[in-house]
Amino acid sequence: MQFIKNLITKIKISLDRDPGKIVIHPGRVWMFMFVVFFAINLVIASFSFYFFKSVSNDSPATSADETNGSLNTISREKLNQALDYLHKKDTNFEYIKNHKPTIIDPSR
Repeated sequence: MQFIKNLITKIKISLDRDPGKIVIHPGRVWMFMFVVFFAINLVIASFSFYFFKSVSNDSPATSADETNGSLNTISREKLNQALDYLHKKDTNFEYIKNHKPTIIDPSR
């Protein structure tokens, strides 16, 4: 039991080089930053590997809506309405481009 206490005391002393806490220990800060960065990279790499494996097996995580296998199609009526709108917009643009405005410019 005394051996364990002495070992813990030696570890504390080796880590705490400044008992008065006057100086910041940059070595500890850099080691902490390295460990956090390494842990984050490990999590990201694990997720990337899992995602790669699921895609390579042709079974990526899908939502419940996509499991039924049916596709939503656009109705012809809505498509024609959108085309008419775009055609009217195009003709209106051509008209404005080719005709002078009727507003008098006050700066002239």
